[in-house]
Amino acid sequence: LKYSTIFSLSTAFLAFAMILKERVFRNASGKLDLFVVNSHGSLAQFLVTLLFLPINLKFLLNTSISDFFQQSWTILSGQTSSIMPWATIAYFVLNSSFNIGSLKLMRDASAVQALLA
Repeated sequence: LKYSTIFSLSTAFLAFAMILKERVFRNASGKLDLFVVNSHGSLAQFLVTLLFLPINLKFLLNTSISDFFQQSWTILSGQTSSIMPWATIAYFVLNSSFNIGSLKLMRDASAVQALLA
């Protein structure tokens, strides 16, 4: 029962976000661009990530924020592995494609079908 409750609570945010996006698409009646919705969703996700970054660093890594960003930049710039910048770009392209595809499905179908797909 404990694990099913944790799983249900973890998917509640995704379900709530999909319902809100579906309402936005229904109220806009086809006038809303997918890239606008995707950009606003990504911006909100970025802000929440920045908000929780100090908490995550304190409990997970026990390092300061400046050390974390310095180590991250060293890795992403390719100083430790030459494939890392390309892996980051590939992740960005694939994630954006998935987000735009799921928003298109939600605009054309419904939130339930997009969640099941």
